[in-house]
Amino acid sequence: MNEEDRNYQIKQLKQDTKLLKSIGINGLYIQKAQRDKILNLLNDKKSQDSFKNLDEIRIAVERCERCPLHKERKNTVFSRGSAMSDVMFIGEGPGKDEDEAGLPFVGRAGQLLNKILEAMKLPIDNVYICNIVKCRPPQNRKPTFDEIDSCSHYLMGQISFVKPKVIICLGATAAEGILGTKERIKDLRGKFFDKYNAKIIVTYHPAALLRDPSRKKLVWEDMQLVMREIGQ
Repeated sequence: MNEEDRNYQIKQLKQDTKLLKSIGINGLYIQKAQRDKILNLLNDKKSQDSFKNLDEIRIAVERCERCPLHKERKNTVFSRGSAMSDVMFIGEGPGKDEDEAGLPFVGRAGQLLNKILEAMKLPIDNVYICNIVKCRPPQNRKPTFDEIDSCSHYLMGQISFVKPKVIICLGATAAEGILGTKERIKDLRGKFFDKYNAKIIVTYHPAALLRDPSRKKLVWEDMQLVMREIGQ
């Protein structure tokens, strides 16, 4: 669940509570599962609001046991690059190399991303790179909705502190986590979306380019849009 959805649900919860009180209902029985959902919603918002900087989020991620992914991780994978960057790349989740190194995009896909950055004339110190989830899913499978949701307040914190002008979603999972859509990449790419006070663009994950090099041309077209947006 992203920040906007969470804020909307909290607003609806407050409105419903106010309505019940207005008609004289001061208490209500709810099932445990629903109660836990409400408590998690409120606690997530409180936790997100309590972060004072990126270091606090990083420490929270290192200690996190909010979903089953923590059980098999070697390292949490928070970010690399500069927190002062105008450009943020967001991928899906750590792979084997990233889990061992504790850094995102250091394997074969990361090496390809580095080449894309070189072509864009963007040093690593001029970008911020992270993932939707901070722990490696087993066998590099796609993270589940619950796993994405468990990590979402960390990601929203990263976005709020970095304040990027452009967010590049690498792959469908990143697009789903940021834009809340399950549309295909080919239907999303080539245009900007406005959210989080940033311009958001969706393109193929570098791992997809390793499987199908013909898509490199499409990614480069998207990166040219980004370069024009940031005046590169």
